[in-house]
Amino acid sequence: MQILYEKDAYLAPEHPRHGEFTRLTEQEIQHGLLRFSGYGPDKESWLRALAGRNLRLEGHALVTGS
Repeated sequence: MQILYEKDAYLAPEHPRHGEFTRLTEQEIQHGLLRFSGYGPDKESWLRALAGRNLRLEGHALVTGS
């Protein structure tokens, strides 16, 4: 299963959740998580990348800790 990231790019700016997804994309950039090539990492690779940075997803936000 591929992971969809940069979800904000798929929504119109006036979409009610655009800001939420934009904040997540900004966090992913800040933590160097968008350096994957192709269509995106699979779920296992993504979870390993998060764990390697001591991060996890909580809703649509990255948080520190396991």
